Amino acid sequence: MLNFENPSLENFSLSAYGMIAVPLNIHTDADGQDLTITSYKIAEKISQEFIDKFSKEPYSAEAVEFLRHKLSQLMDSYFYKASEDNLEIILEFSSSKADVKASDEVALFKTADEINSFEEKKTWSLEINDDDEADVIFGVVKDGHLVSYATINDFRENNDIEITTYTDENYRNHGYGTSCVSALTGYLLENCGFERVLYKCREDNTASVKTALAAGYSLIGKSLPSVFFRSEAIDTANSEH
Repeated sequence: MLNFENPSLENFSLSAYGMIAVPLNIHTDADGQDLTITSYKIAEKISQEFIDKFSKEPYSAEAVEFLRHKLSQLMDSYFYKASEDNLEIILEFSSSKADVKASDEVALFKTADEINSFEEKKTWSLEINDDDEADVIFGVVKDGHLVSYATINDFRENNDIEITTYTDENYRNHGYGTSCVSALTGYLLENCGFERVLYKCREDNTASVKTALAAGYSLIGKSLPSVFFRSEAIDTANSEH
């Protein structure tokens, strides 16, 4: 199935003001079946050719190389370059269970003032909107430092919400990330009216995959976004588009 991106979003991405573009995104179920492509109009021909050639194996090395070559040529004419994580397979997990793994080490932070004292707030660009009931952070603090956390992402749709997590590399393999994800999941399902919590990570991020599974999440799908960016130094004033 081929769907097209919102024209306004595509037009802005390709204008002189756009900085990030995702001209094509592949999505399947957990088994790599039921292929859906969301495409910019300018990438329609590439998308259709991809469907014709790779619908049975959309994540094969040949399929990825096809997209990398074709899309790089297309986006170069719009002054875009592929990002470092361009065409990396993303795993999509979900949970609808408020099965919290209790841990005395996990703290709940509900206001911006509560995290202002941590230097990690700036390092990890952490923010809390005090007016948003769902915008909280569950974290583990060691020696005055926030070493692991889970918080919401920007994505919300219907009764779904997406979360993200991170653990300092010096404090990994202690279950902190799993405890934070589990606690946040339970909080969102029990207190904020969401029916499902989503969690995404790169397929090659084995630690993050383990965290999702350990926190009770189930794999529901895969995606392969083509992500391109513009540097501020790129002058788009002379673009022909």
